[in-house]
Amino acid sequence: MPTVKELGDSRLKLFADARSIIDTAEKAGRAMSAPESERYDKIMAAADVLHAQMKDIHGTQRRKEKL
Repeated sequence: MPTVKELGDSRLKLFADARSIIDTAEKAGRAMSAPESERYDKIMAAADVLHAQMKDIHGTQRRKEKL
């Protein structure tokens, strides 16, 4: 099972990838294309999943501390 740090690092990488898509479109002076928008949405959904996993791990750790 990955650690919170590993999940956080993966999430940061996803955010960098998403930012790159936005930057590419902005540098070209246009909105994101349909494929770019789809890729961006998939990246952000994956980041949301990682965030949920991080919250689960934190919750489990807190419960263990209370026992």
